[in-house]
Amino acid sequence: VNDPPSFALPAALHTVESPLMGASFNKSGFAHPVSASSLNDQSEDSMQSLTFVVSPCGGVLFASCPHIHPDGTLEFAVNDNQFGAEDFSVHLQDDGAPSLPDDEGVWEAGFNRSEPVHFRIVVSFVNRPPTFDLTGDVTVSEDSPPYNQILAVNITMGPPNDRERNQTGLFTLLP
Repeated sequence: VNDPPSFALPAALHTVESPLMGASFNKSGFAHPVSASSLNDQSEDSMQSLTFVVSPCGGVLFASCPHIHPDGTLEFAVNDNQFGAEDFSVHLQDDGAPSLPDDEGVWEAGFNRSEPVHFRIVVSFVNRPPTFDLTGDVTVSEDSPPYNQILAVNITMGPPNDRERNQTGLFTLLP
């Protein structure tokens, strides 16, 4: 009889958006222990190949959907300047038949798929510093009237997402 594979996951993974921009996130050992049979039974099922099935994936948060490798490593990529949370359901499937005949040809129930396990990925917002370009050097004479020219251009308060778009900034000039 094919026993269902088994594994465990943490309920949630928390990370911040900054390190993820343009890069893939990898967390080894996210799913563990991973077994081709129940955790208490290491029978012939242990030779089976395993595949994690993660669902759903959509929306704007992820550039590449979360994927769990057979060794339990979680991998995904977040779209630039995105933050939020998404819930997933995961089951582990082996390459054994769901049911097999015994020596007399009687089919015995078997299971090649684990029960679903749920987890959440939370990507937290990171406040990024404003950026600007200087128009050039400023030279004024000692007795000049107050300087009143544009000194900075291309001023942004951070990426154009909802949290940073409406921020205000203050310039401080130091000698």
